[in-house]
Amino acid sequence: MLRQLPRAGKMGERRGLRVAVLGLVLGAAACYCLWRRAAGRGRRRGAPRVPPSVTEESPPSPHSVDADALQKLIHLLKATDDPLIQEQALITLSNSAAFSVNQDIIRNLDGLSVIGGMLLDCVPTVKEKALNALNNLSMNIKNQEEIQVYITQVCKNIESAPLNSDLQLAGLRLLTNMSVTNDYHYKMTDKIPCFLRLLSEGSERTQVQVLKVLVNLSANPATTRHFLKAQTSDERTQRSCCKDQSMIQKFKLQRTDKVIEMLDYRPTFLAASISLCPMFWILVLFFYLTLC
Repeated sequence: MLRQLPRAGKMGERRGLRVAVLGLVLGAAACYCLWRRAAGRGRRRGAPRVPPSVTEESPPSPHSVDADALQKLIHLLKATDDPLIQEQALITLSNSAAFSVNQDIIRNLDGLSVIGGMLLDCVPTVKEKALNALNNLSMNIKNQEEIQVYITQVCKNIESAPLNSDLQLAGLRLLTNMSVTNDYHYKMTDKIPCFLRLLSEGSERTQVQVLKVLVNLSANPATTRHFLKAQTSDERTQRSCCKDQSMIQKFKLQRTDKVIEMLDYRPTFLAASISLCPMFWILVLFFYLTLC
């Protein structure tokens, strides 16, 4: 009996080790599960993780254009007379101006005056690209203070441009941004009759853009009298047109009556001519016999 006691003690020690190891494994598994759960909650609350390789290989965005590149574009736009180069430079500046950082840079480089000078160009496509660039730049309040100088020229371009053309739509988009506040409405009120004409004669796209401008202008109580004046002049024009149409119709009727009278008189004239023909030939024969 005394020799069997050490064996029982060894077996108890082995069982104790097994229980300890099993407890450690279970504890580690529980800690791992808790860590995964906490990490999952953190990912849901925060922004999605992007692998570093994807971030490194992503192409640079347009807003990464530095001030030196923008300055070169502005100098190129000022120096060249080639319409194709001007269009490409204006397109690049327009895309860069979609970001607020570049809007300030272009203003500080005196790019607004260079782009605004393109509105006097004789090529319609150059004017259109310049209006698109100014449209993006007008999203900045400080830029609007400089762009407002060109509102009168923009209105002239809209009025002289072909109906429903891209040039006309680009000008209307710029006026929509410039008319968001009441600061520059006084420069557009004289063109309200033109806007109403485009609203009645333009296509669906033109009508939508004109309505945006008119809605912004109508929010200002100071423009009410200009709308009423434009409506009154439009009614007078319609009345004068109706009066002219009635006079033209009356003149046509008078001409028709005269033509009918002439047609009625023509058979009488022909009959008189035929009746006078024998007398004419008798006189001719008489003089011929006398001379002989």
